[in-house]
Amino acid sequence: MEHEPSIPEYGALLVADIGVDQTHVALIDLVDQIYRLVAQASAPSTWAPPTNDPMVAIRTALRQIESTTGRQLLQDERLIMPQNDAGDGVDALVATTDAAGALPIAVAGLAQHESVKYALHAARSTYTQLVDSIALEEGGHALSRHLPVLHAGRPAVILLAGGHEQGATSAGQRLARLLGLYAEYAEQAPLIIFAGNSAAAEAVRGQIGAAARLEQTDNLLPRPQQPRIEPTRALLRRLYREQVVSRLPGAERLTALGCRRLGSRAEDQGLITRFLGERYQRNVLTVDAGSQTTACLLMSEGHYSEAIFGRLGTRLGGLQVLREVGAEAITRWLPFALDARALEMRLLNRALRPRQLPSDLDDLLLDAALLREAIGLAYRALRDERPRAPIDLVIAAGLPAEVLRPGLAALVLLDALQPAGNDGDLAINLYLDQFGLLAAGGALAHIDADAAACVVEQDLLNNAPLATVIVPRGTITPGKQVAEVELQVLGGETLTQTVHGGAIVRLPLARGKRGTLRIRPAAGIAIGQNRAGYEVISDEAAIAGSTLGVIIDARPRPLTLPTELEERQTWLLRWMQALDALPPLPVAPTPAGTGSQPATNGHPTPAPTEEDTPSDGTAHDVESLREELLAEPPRKRGWFRRR
Repeated sequence: MEHEPSIPEYGALLVADIGVDQTHVALIDLVDQIYRLVAQASAPSTWAPPTNDPMVAIRTALRQIESTTGRQLLQDERLIMPQNDAGDGVDALVATTDAAGALPIAVAGLAQHESVKYALHAARSTYTQLVDSIALEEGGHALSRHLPVLHAGRPAVILLAGGHEQGATSAGQRLARLLGLYAEYAEQAPLIIFAGNSAAAEAVRGQIGAAARLEQTDNLLPRPQQPRIEPTRALLRRLYREQVVSRLPGAERLTALGCRRLGSRAEDQGLITRFLGERYQRNVLTVDAGSQTTACLLMSEGHYSEAIFGRLGTRLGGLQVLREVGAEAITRWLPFALDARALEMRLLNRALRPRQLPSDLDDLLLDAALLREAIGLAYRALRDERPRAPIDLVIAAGLPAEVLRPGLAALVLLDALQPAGNDGDLAINLYLDQFGLLAAGGALAHIDADAAACVVEQDLLNNAPLATVIVPRGTITPGKQVAEVELQVLGGETLTQTVHGGAIVRLPLARGKRGTLRIRPAAGIAIGQNRAGYEVISDEAAIAGSTLGVIIDARPRPLTLPTELEERQTWLLRWMQALDALPPLPVAPTPAGTGSQPATNGHPTPAPTEEDTPSDGTAHDVESLREELLAEPPRKRGWFRRR
């Protein structure tokens, strides 16, 4: 479906995406009366000391665009605005950022699994850092231990929830008394948001006193198990823009230059996520992970949810990932030995040098491991709110879209999200937002909705398909046949594969091609919402080509990796090779007599089958992979070039 544009209000438009490490600038202009991405350039961000001026990086990127397009955008170091008759300059500039920092927040409620739970969901509506979580049910002595935690964490906002409408009001007052005590002695009093029983609002205000400002919003949980989170989320997004984004170093220079809006990257991505879900009636999950922030945004069955973390990432946020999940959860994704102390030292080094690119294969794979865990944390938080929400379209932005090869991006997403066979009717479509058009489109939407829709539809959806993923459903036994898969390429050959439990299989279907997919599952195995054992066939030529084609992920859920290094290395490398994530090298069979491994869905992880084992029996070697990558620096391949 193509967007039908209205009469254009603007000509050329600029979008600046100010990241922690890199600033991306996109030039959008009319091409045959449709807004399209004309050019994009990047430069190291300069919002932080000693420069404190995001415009330095923006000007650097603009000079690259000038060189590429032949247009003049700058004159005497100032942006030419509006666009002149010669086609130079632009009509408007908007900006979005994830570099402004996190909003320190604490949540408090009556019960851990009711009001506190929904307060946590609301707190993840923007880039926040959770300082503390307080439940009144903990009791007096336990509650007193929260005061030094609050004093050390210095939350800018405390979200107080609890009490159903028409219910008792006394419990909320006791919690308000504790928060008022903290506010009285805090160096800088926090804003307290009351999202509880409206009948208790005045009493709560009296208990807090004059030590802190209180702002009331709708009750988070007006009735049992019937949350109403969006009003609180909207308030927190506004506070983040006012208290954090507006204070980005150099923000005033953007305003003086004529920037129409400086917003939050996650909020702008969320706007487009909602648009795509509504326009195409799809269940859309957007994943964005970077050096310091991670977000999962979901528009499913007409309802929008989000889980955004301001301190999870691969560089500045790497140590927080380690604190959240532990060293073992990260190192399990690495096909080489790395102890907990060495991992911590690497992450400390990354925090000190956040702009340093991966220097070798080990560092790249550590990036991928951290991405898996950061995205996994955000996704589990999202699933805590929406456990049964279906997903059939996943769009990855940030670092997942910038890894060395698309196959590694796909593997990171599959490992982090572990999609189940009942998430979609038949398949899940993966997209890579390599040019940051979700955020750019969301920023544009605030001044020109037509331009935003055109760019997202024409330049993102048409040019960024990564793969069509099929996840069999049922009791999958590792090593046993799961399905026979046949892909009939329109006007071409027929590809067939036998899929075994524990494996990932890829059927290439190039961009611009279309195919018909037929799957014959084994007994007890279902595809999508179909009955177990029933053959499934897509509509004729219904499967569109993409960078990787069709992926069948037949690994049991939940995914559990062997603890023994050599066996784990074998499987990790095999999965990477299946998706062309790394330079192909033969993988040796796991030696006989290896120790026991953890169960996966009640079944052990399989030893490699004879079909999986290379005929020459050559042993795998991560050092060989590293040497191959370093021998000739990989060139950036044009998977996502515009037509």
